[in-house]
Amino acid sequence: MRQPPRFLALAAVFFLAIWQSLLIALPAEAHSGSSATPPPGIQIPSLTHGQMAVIARYRGDILDLAQRQTVTDPTFRRLYNHGNLQFTYCLWGLMPGSLGDEESPFNECSHAYLATAKALLA
Repeated sequence: MRQPPRFLALAAVFFLAIWQSLLIALPAEAHSGSSATPPPGIQIPSLTHGQMAVIARYRGDILDLAQRQTVTDPTFRRLYNHGNLQFTYCLWGLMPGSLGDEESPFNECSHAYLATAKALLA
């Protein structure tokens, strides 16, 4: 016995309505709140200008050593990313006087990326 087309259309609409209501009723994983809360901010000790000059000289070696680490933790990765962001904000360290001149607008970001490089060593 063959079902009339109207019956099949109603059955399809009913099936889609039930399926859609089930999808709406299920909680979304992205909004479940089951993920761990991010750790609090990281304390990075400041540097003197003499320390900044030394760290600036060896920053490339420090970052090379950091990139070769095979086992890292979230704090290490956050420090590494923070240092790279600050280095970018500081125009890649290309501004003259950013290390030695306290009045330079780039001195603060120089302190930040160099202090982060030193913190990566710890």
